[in-house]
Amino acid sequence: MRFLFALTLLLFTASVQAELLMECERYTVENDRKEDRTSFRLSLNNSVLIYEKISGDDWFLSSPSTFKLIWVSENGLRAVAKWIATDYGSSDERWSPVYIIDVDFSDPGFRKSSHGGFADFSEIVSTPWKSECRRLN
Repeated sequence: MRFLFALTLLLFTASVQAELLMECERYTVENDRKEDRTSFRLSLNNSVLIYEKISGDDWFLSSPSTFKLIWVSENGLRAVAKWIATDYGSSDERWSPVYIIDVDFSDPGFRKSSHGGFADFSEIVSTPWKSECRRLN
């Protein structure tokens, strides 16, 4: 009986720890203050990366949204995933149909890129957006 309880506890703990959680904030800086803030959570499990907005303006996708995993590192702490915008071409807000996100849970952070849209080849000198992330587990 003790063996079954220990085994059940071990399996439950492993399944709970299989999901990685990170909370991020995206913002611009004006007059040494954070402006245009959006807080969101990224969670990674065995098959998907999930975006969920906590507060602030919408980012480039609605909340909650699911990314399809393209690649996961051997240690499971880094992943590359894609999100396809089904409203590309019908929404003036959507500049690209494909979005790729590279998420690192070992050194909390992410990079996002867009592909296939009308603005992909325009040169951007600098972006005003900054971000901060922290692991929740």
